[in-house]
Amino acid sequence: MNYKFEFPAIFLIGPTASGKTEISLSITKEFPVEIISVDSSMIYKGLDIGTSKPSISTREAYPHYLIDILSPEQDFDLGLFLDETAKALKKLEKKINCHYLLADQCYSIRLF
Repeated sequence: MNYKFEFPAIFLIGPTASGKTEISLSITKEFPVEIISVDSSMIYKGLDIGTSKPSISTREAYPHYLIDILSPEQDFDLGLFLDETAKALKKLEKKINCHYLLADQCYSIRLF
């Protein structure tokens, strides 16, 4: 499955704790973008340590999608990832003219 972007998308790729969040927050202060996290660990509620997940106050100030949407006991697979990412992209297409996606590993980007 490939997603056809209606607006420009920015991909920021790097390993956990490499500074992606800090860079993304700098960009959101300058441009009309919101963040879709495609980090496979940030999707789980309560897994804050070891994921470099942005704080709740940061996420309130700068909207993020696909963070804390599942409990750790819930299964997460490629199909759910694609569905949730597509929902977030559709919401953003109605709001702004640019998307912003974060990825912790390059395999996530191949989906787009």
